[in-house]
Amino acid sequence: MLENETEEMETEEDITQDKIYQAIDFEITTSLGTTVIKKLENIDAPIKVGVKQYITVCWKLEKYEEIINEKKSMNVIVDESANNILKKKTMSLFDCLDKFVTPETLSPQDPWYCPECKTFREADKKMDLYKLPEILVVHLKRFSYNRYWRDKIDVVVNFPIKSLDLTKYVLSESDVPQIYDLYAVSNHFGGLGGGHYTAYCKNDTTNDWYRFDDSNVSKVNDVNDVISKSAYVLFYKRRDPNKNDDNTNTPIPEEMNVDENDNNNQ
Repeated sequence: MLENETEEMETEEDITQDKIYQAIDFEITTSLGTTVIKKLENIDAPIKVGVKQYITVCWKLEKYEEIINEKKSMNVIVDESANNILKKKTMSLFDCLDKFVTPETLSPQDPWYCPECKTFREADKKMDLYKLPEILVVHLKRFSYNRYWRDKIDVVVNFPIKSLDLTKYVLSESDVPQIYDLYAVSNHFGGLGGGHYTAYCKNDTTNDWYRFDDSNVSKVNDVNDVISKSAYVLFYKRRDPNKNDDNTNTPIPEEMNVDENDNNNQ
């Protein structure tokens, strides 16, 4: 082996083993990572972390270029499965429903206790929709949990604003068509440590949509704006088969007419 090759290997080993801890800081922070509670000087000793506190690892800017080779760090092979995940930024509400009713085998970490054999087993679980109510509330799973990681799911779920047909998902027989129309959406902004809620609601008299953000209310010009990655809870109402579904706006009675500019300035 050439001498310069030996020196290069030794240098890379030194960087990995000896210099890495000199180039980073370990800190205990709040859940959002915005407030440092304590800097950790000795990471070899047991670390006590409080509720809603996290250990963060931060690069020292002055050491970063000494440790990280930007050119080599970009020379990686991306597996095709990773590309598929990155491309899937949207999905439909029907994709969610299909997944909801798909049989699932419980993992060894989440077994079912059998009352007959008195032991835990990897059972099969199956969810079905037997009967639906007049008011249907759909709670999208926006937070992912496992033993090692928690994260928010920001995939855009495309959901029908009108004519959500759930007939094929309902097991019980009914003469009432299982067709629903959206009338409200609850949005969540932020992450696991904190966030903010807003809402979209439809005026049943005029069919206009409005956005509610604390005390601020504004009219929605494009109804498709209610479909976003922040949509968290969807509120649907079953369509009355005896009622004509009219998309035209109905004038608001004069006593109900509120000036939007006055409302926004409150």
